[in-house]
Amino acid sequence: MKNNNCSIIRSDFNKGSLDVFFSAVSLNGNIPRAIELLEDTLRNPSYADRDHLRNLIAREASSLSNSVADAGHNLAMKFAAAQLTAPMALSEQLSGMTQVEFMEQVAAQTDLDDVIAKLVQIHEAVIVNSTGRSSNTLRLLVTAEDVSVETEGLLHSLAGPFSSQATVSSISPSSTAALSPNNINNNNNNNKTYFGLPVQVNFSSKAIRTVPLAHPDSVLLQIAARLMTNSFLHKEIREKNGAYGGGASAGGDGVFSFYSYRDPSSLKTVSVYDEAVHWFLRKGAFSDHEIDEAKLAVFGRIDAPVSPSDRGLTRFKFGITDEQRQQRRDVLRAATRADLVRSVEQHLATGADAQAQTQAQEQAQASVVLGTKPSDEFAAELKEKGWTVR
Repeated sequence: MKNNNCSIIRSDFNKGSLDVFFSAVSLNGNIPRAIELLEDTLRNPSYADRDHLRNLIAREASSLSNSVADAGHNLAMKFAAAQLTAPMALSEQLSGMTQVEFMEQVAAQTDLDDVIAKLVQIHEAVIVNSTGRSSNTLRLLVTAEDVSVETEGLLHSLAGPFSSQATVSSISPSSTAALSPNNINNNNNNNKTYFGLPVQVNFSSKAIRTVPLAHPDSVLLQIAARLMTNSFLHKEIREKNGAYGGGASAGGDGVFSFYSYRDPSSLKTVSVYDEAVHWFLRKGAFSDHEIDEAKLAVFGRIDAPVSPSDRGLTRFKFGITDEQRQQRRDVLRAATRADLVRSVEQHLATGADAQAQTQAQEQAQASVVLGTKPSDEFAAELKEKGWTVR
């Protein structure tokens, strides 16, 4: 299995690294064979079976296209966040609406020569020519009951061609190397975007740039997102506006997101997001019991059970240590009503006060709607209101 992983640096949400992540699951005694299969995949890719490649492309394009109707709010959230930070812009290109449109174009090609040529170039750039770049070009993780001498030898053999400095000093989740960030430029500047699509339901999102994962307020914003979802947004978006659902979330990407899905009043819902911030700041319009419930919900995500195959992945992929996770727990446990109100006022309130917005504040937020294809008249109305129609 493989996928792309855009990791964001904990202390700076405008820096990140792009990884191609390969994984395999096997019985403990079959680890050497799994490593051999990974090595063969990395070193000897084959594009000879064009029918198989064409089927893979078609399946991927179809899956991405279906995701618009099934989970369009996720795509809306990604595109909104992409306007705010460089790593999220890259992540959106690889797994958001940009990728949906790109794969539709690739699937429409009848001649695969150009596609195969680019796949070969990517393999040469990422794999063949990686020797000598840095000791972190290839990073390895094995989670197992026991790592044999044979396994370590195979890992050294696998790592060798990728970097002259590569070492496998310890094969465990607790000793993975720190990320080596690469600067990623973000030239997006679409504050309000409407995607006209052949769908019968709408999805919306608003994103506000806040603080990176290392900042203690990121935990407070997670609690605030849960409070807004449970005590305000559910009633406004689902019960009043008729959407299937909606809410708010705050992750480690430095972005606070609002969202709605299967929403017949998506443009109206966008204004509800600002109302949620105003509601929150009205002397903390929620009870102590609601705060405790929100904390428990966040704790449930932080300390959710981890399958054996996923142990160590948080540190391996994102560089987050157990000590850093504990620091977040400590902030979460000690959070007070005053802390929550202060964090929302400091990081979200500017986006809710249209009269107080400066150009810099406007650039720190973005709204997106994925909806039915608009008529010419409606498209003109959207453009008059500052929306970019795609």
